[in-house]
Amino acid sequence: ALKEAISHKRNKQLFNFSYAILFLMAVLRYGQGQDYFNYEGIYHQVSVYAKNSILGIFLIRDIGYAFLNYLAISLNLSYEFFMSITTGFTMYMFYSFLKRSCNYSMVSLLIFYSVIFMIYPLSITRQGLCMSFFLCYMYPLLQEQHHKKYYLLTLLISTIHASSLIYLLFPSIYKLKVSNKTLLIIFIISIIFL
Repeated sequence: ALKEAISHKRNKQLFNFSYAILFLMAVLRYGQGQDYFNYEGIYHQVSVYAKNSILGIFLIRDIGYAFLNYLAISLNLSYEFFMSITTGFTMYMFYSFLKRSCNYSMVSLLIFYSVIFMIYPLSITRQGLCMSFFLCYMYPLLQEQHHKKYYLLTLLISTIHASSLIYLLFPSIYKLKVSNKTLLIIFIISIIFL
């Protein structure tokens, strides 16, 4: 990242190699992240609730996530394999965003690693899944102002984690066209408050 910042040259192969390592770290983990075993509890809870009927998943708070668990259980997948698939899909969507929007930047990958990777794909899986879905599929819709599809997808992923409802505000914020200087000031103030 430092070399890239100095030379202003990007190395696509190094980016892909580094991301592949992160991908494997995320997909092959066992017990990493404070919520790993909590999600295992949800997985087993869904199997108990849905034993007699799929309607049992409506007893789980985030119905969309419960449904994903139900599908995996119906396919007789172990929790570990389900978590690997979910994390792999999350990492794939983050990769798609980084490749498209950041053009294989190692600086972006460093920021991703330090701010997102250690938290979302490795611990709070549902939020990571929703965040990566937003960046991969919904952010382009936001840029192209396809608001109906954007709002529909927001409602859909909010069934995986309700915090995704905040994405409903983004089209209004995006229209403001805030300058980079203003964004930098907001960022610095946010860091101070953090």
